[in-house]
Amino acid sequence: MVQKRKSIVNELAKADIEFTIRVYGTRVVLVDPANEVERENSPEATGDMIRALKNIAKRYRILIMIAVHPP
Repeated sequence: MVQKRKSIVNELAKADIEFTIRVYGTRVVLVDPANEVERENSPEATGDMIRALKNIAKRYRILIMIAVHPP
């Protein structure tokens, strides 16, 4: 169940970012704090999130900055 919830959170975040790019012409995205977007603090989950954001940045040719605040 955790895996399913995690992917839903990632998909919603990606959809929100892609929506702002298409509708508002966003060229720079700041994800702050990134550790609040991805609720699971595993290296795999973090890697999945970063890969998804890199794919969006490449697809739309935009800048995505990620800020992480340690607990």
